[in-house]
Amino acid sequence: MKKIFFLCLTLFFGTTHILSQHKKNVKTIAPKKTIVKQAQKENLIVIVDPHSLQLLSKSKQPLLIKIHADWCGPCQRMMPTFEKIALSFSGKVKAAKLMMKSFRDSDPVINFLKKEYNVTINCVPTFLLIINNKVIKVFEGSMSFDEFNKQLLRVLEI
Repeated sequence: MKKIFFLCLTLFFGTTHILSQHKKNVKTIAPKKTIVKQAQKENLIVIVDPHSLQLLSKSKQPLLIKIHADWCGPCQRMMPTFEKIALSFSGKVKAAKLMMKSFRDSDPVINFLKKEYNVTINCVPTFLLIINNKVIKVFEGSMSFDEFNKQLLRVLEI
């Protein structure tokens, strides 16, 4: 029954991303047509479609995006580190997470990243730092909080 319900949602919304996979404590922070959600506890924005990503990347504030997959063990282990980074850079950098379905061009957000920013996602987790609508730095794989923090400080020159 659940599968049929989610299939209907998928067909209705025209996207392969099911909103129910996200945490319960989210609120909409964009116009109704755009699906951008912000987790209140984590200080993270959840990107679920290309239009959301486009709106966020035009922000004056730097945007750090975590691209992950639900089947990826290193992605799950990096989540607490990413949440700490989001909190420590709160007010200086917007933090967002994006769950990808596959490495194929059929994933609309991955396809958008390829077309708009000439970025190919080769592994997960991948972190993109976007400043002034340009990808400045790509971080791939797992890393400790200290290493991640040090690399971000170096790039942002804070």
